[in-house]
Amino acid sequence: MSGIRLEPGDLSEWLDDLRCSILDEPPNTAKELELIRRKIAKKHKLKMPPGDAQLFSILDDDLKLKIGKFLRRKPTRTLSGVAPVAIMTSPYGCPHGTCTYCPGGPEFGTAQSYTGHEPAARRAARHGFEASAQVLDRLGQYSAIGHDASKIDLIIMGGTFTGRDLEYREAFIKGAFDAANGNISKTLPLSLKSNENASNRIIGLTIETRPDQCSSIAIDWMLENGTTRVELGIQSLDDEILKQVHRGHSVSSGFRAGKRCRDAGLKLNLHMMPGLPGSTSKKDYEMLIELMHNEKWRPDMLKIYPCLVVKGAQLVQKWQNGEFKAMDNETAINLIADVMCKAPPWLRIQRIQRDIPSHEIIAGVTAGNLRQLATRLIEKEGRRSGCIRDREIGRVKTKPDESEFRTVIRKYSAAEGEELFISQEAPLYHENEEDFEGFLGGVPLTNEIHNWSSSDPAGGVISGFLRMRKPSKDIWREEITENTVIIREVKIFGTAVGVGEQSGKESTQHKGLGSYLMKIAEKTAKEHWGANQILVTAGIGVREWYNTLGYKRIGPWMGKSL
Repeated sequence: MSGIRLEPGDLSEWLDDLRCSILDEPPNTAKELELIRRKIAKKHKLKMPPGDAQLFSILDDDLKLKIGKFLRRKPTRTLSGVAPVAIMTSPYGCPHGTCTYCPGGPEFGTAQSYTGHEPAARRAARHGFEASAQVLDRLGQYSAIGHDASKIDLIIMGGTFTGRDLEYREAFIKGAFDAANGNISKTLPLSLKSNENASNRIIGLTIETRPDQCSSIAIDWMLENGTTRVELGIQSLDDEILKQVHRGHSVSSGFRAGKRCRDAGLKLNLHMMPGLPGSTSKKDYEMLIELMHNEKWRPDMLKIYPCLVVKGAQLVQKWQNGEFKAMDNETAINLIADVMCKAPPWLRIQRIQRDIPSHEIIAGVTAGNLRQLATRLIEKEGRRSGCIRDREIGRVKTKPDESEFRTVIRKYSAAEGEELFISQEAPLYHENEEDFEGFLGGVPLTNEIHNWSSSDPAGGVISGFLRMRKPSKDIWREEITENTVIIREVKIFGTAVGVGEQSGKESTQHKGLGSYLMKIAEKTAKEHWGANQILVTAGIGVREWYNTLGYKRIGPWMGKSL
């Protein structure tokens, strides 16, 4: 709720009264808290009580613990268990040049492919593109709206980060970690080490780059500096289309880069751009299905950005000449809905459409809520999405009972290696979904490893999962032997709970599920693959937790012998 803006000093009597009332009769709901606030505001002759963000900023720690959950605004921000913090690098062009659809760039004072009007771009510019200032700004925003931000998922945006010079890259990462640590270290390694025990820990680091800038050398550097996820701009699975838009890499280079990332234990998020010049709606759908289902690809995550005609892009001229027709809203909504319904159970469709303001878009998809519109269409047609995001326990409308959850192990091939997706799932029932033999509400009923098939139904409600890979034969790190497997991700859903804090009744974090999935993974790796060593790609801020499970540093990973 909004309220009058007062300085903290003006609220001392009101706050003292509120504190006493809450301690005497602790509210059990947001509505009960609101009644207390209004009653005391009336007593002190305030027209309205202060807003949530201001009230949260002046509460002491005891009161934050008691009523903070009732003040939290924008709850979806941390529903997936972490606090995303996106920061942007300074304006710099891509090494290969400029794609025809790409706006922005150094000549416009923005990072390549950004207009400068996106929220993250504006925030970055406001702080002179300094990493530390951007992180502190974002953490302050989380605190102001009542969210715990002690588990940070750091995302570095701004184009081809691995194409920048080494000095800039390391200084930028150090600035981000120093801000999270609350102190300035002398070197990057010391800053990373400090974060292992910091109050605000960076539990994941994402780097955006291009396939042609994702060599084994680049991956080694990313691993050494705490990277856990790589985002690759694949854009299309057609070499002619890539050539036409001056993309500067081939489909095969995208495959090889993705394979290297997975073999090194990194999570893989691929970007696709339907509606490019030379493509069709049918072709776009077929390429997205191929990316999700063909064993060459099968990424962990996917971002779908329909091609737009944006001010400043070379594509504007082609559109003006009538040589290019951009995808419209209806086509995009139908495409996204169809793709969401075909998503395999390990896939999270991370994002749909860019944060480009409508006034910068000359032609193309103008609907700012494309995912929401696609979801409405799916519901209207009696279908359901298979995307992990739509099945998270924190997002489903009907929460399953704890007794309904079971451990599921799905096996599939990807990028010439083998993957096991170990999850904790409960049936997700849908009135129009046909019964599948051997499944209940999308959950396989077998107690053995389930070999995934593209004909399988969408998965069930998911509270946590683990990704484990048996790498391909093209490994280059001496730490990885033929009997080594790598855990690429462990994820527990539910509203983020602070480091070292006890979880509430409704949260799934800090209840032993992560440790349980690790035990299942170790047992399965040994029995199914005959593995004698297990490595984990652990974010810097999670290393301490893996230590408690008996894991020690092995190169850039945490690992142990089985």
